[in-house]
Amino acid sequence: MEKANQWLGLLANLGVIAGIVFLAYEIQVNTDAVRSANYAAYNEVASSWGDFIAEHAADLPPLGDQTSLLDYDQRQRWVLIGFATKSFNQQESLYLNHRAGSVDDDVFAARMDAFQSMLLQLPVMLELFRDGAGGNTLEFREFVEGRLRARGQDRLS
Repeated sequence: MEKANQWLGLLANLGVIAGIVFLAYEIQVNTDAVRSANYAAYNEVASSWGDFIAEHAADLPPLGDQTSLLDYDQRQRWVLIGFATKSFNQQESLYLNHRAGSVDDDVFAARMDAFQSMLLQLPVMLELFRDGAGGNTLEFREFVEGRLRARGQDRLS
């Protein structure tokens, strides 16, 4: 009887180990599915962003030519605010998904670098970001400001 209990205990332990291995596999499959869904959603938003630019091409003034939102008329400002909101919210979604572990580090770094470059090349977009045009969380705005400071681009007074 003692021998049978030892064998049953051993089989039970092997069953637990097999269950843990299976669970780890399922978690990995689920993580991959979540990442794929996030990348598909990001691409959908990027496509929507491109559609917005195409739709409003006549109304989007040359962003690189102006240094302040005050350089635009009211209609242009509203189009710019819409453009900025889409851009900023897309990046915040990327940030939140990365924080949750569902966006790979290299993808996150590349897209955040591109976002930073856009902010630095287009003073009006940086102005809108700092004025809170996207309605983004303080955490995200502080994260971006920290990255800008690291590049020597301190917050404008």
